[in-house]
Amino acid sequence: MKNKFIEIKTTYKSLILAKKTCQKLLENKLVACAQISKIQSFYIFDNKPEIQNEILVVLKTKKSLYHKIKKAIIQGHEYKVPQFISQNIDDGSDSYLKWIESSLKNK
Repeated sequence: MKNKFIEIKTTYKSLILAKKTCQKLLENKLVACAQISKIQSFYIFDNKPEIQNEILVVLKTKKSLYHKIKKAIIQGHEYKVPQFISQNIDDGSDSYLKWIESSLKNK
């Protein structure tokens, strides 16, 4: 069961849009869990240093659902260049990984 799950991270300006996106993904059983945190990001954009308050969204899902989630997030995103990255979940408790599996679409 290991190595079939991923964690996806994206950021938003708007808490309302972040929550709306998370709810949509959960309702469609594309993610098992969505976590939202307020963060402060420091980065370079258009050759200028930026500091922004943002909303970090972390999603737990299966690799097989990656492209559907990416399409759903990128399509309605408020940024020109939205963060959309994934990391493999290489290990985890068996009960947690089974819960992720049972919470998602069968694909």
